Amino acid sequence: MVTGMGTYVNAAAVVVGSLIGLSVGRRFPERFRRTITHCLALVTFFLAARMMTGLELEGYVLHVVVALLAGAILGELLRIEQGIEWLGEQLRRRFAAQGPGDQASFVEGFVVAGLIFCVGPMTLLGAFEDARGDTPNLLLIKSAMDGVLAIALAASYGRGVLFSALFVLGFQGAITLGAAAAGAGQIPDRYIEVIRATGGVMILAIGLLLLDLVRIRVANLLPAVPLACLILWLYPKPV
Repeated sequence: MVTGMGTYVNAAAVVVGSLIGLSVGRRFPERFRRTITHCLALVTFFLAARMMTGLELEGYVLHVVVALLAGAILGELLRIEQGIEWLGEQLRRRFAAQGPGDQASFVEGFVVAGLIFCVGPMTLLGAFEDARGDTPNLLLIKSAMDGVLAIALAASYGRGVLFSALFVLGFQGAITLGAAAAGAGQIPDRYIEVIRATGGVMILAIGLLLLDLVRIRVANLLPAVPLACLILWLYPKPV
């Protein structure tokens, strides 16, 4: 298999799902789109629960907590979410000129969809599998899931979700290329556990964001995932 093929398929699935969602979403009134958004929030809560259920984190909870706190601080310093929003705004101006009422929806759709598609263990584990040149089974499964989610997201948020495929290509592709260059092999189970726990917390935050309960800058938490692995590597013993 060609290195990175899983990421290409994943991005294509997002594009196809988004196009379907856009064609269907135009026929729905606002109340339908709001209900779809609320259903998506419930789905993210379910995904977060699945990611965090059955974890064997005894002795490693502190690793996750420290990683989230340090990741949040680093993300705020780097202004990651502001950078992603800026990119979304540039794409809107370049490719999707709309009325002023659609501006926030485009950027929010780009950010929210990009985070949902890229936050979680399947992104990292699938990228490592893809980097080894193996059949990217994890990313193929993820592609099917993301394609379905893209339909619902595009019906609710509009064209910003379509352009989040670029986010998938850049973020997931960078992980794949980096892992291939480093000759990465299998990831030990304890690393997978802390990745699942950290990603689960971030997915939960996305659900709260979809419900408009609290404005969490979830993208600024992205450094928490590599930091969790780094902390575990530095302090491998349970605390």
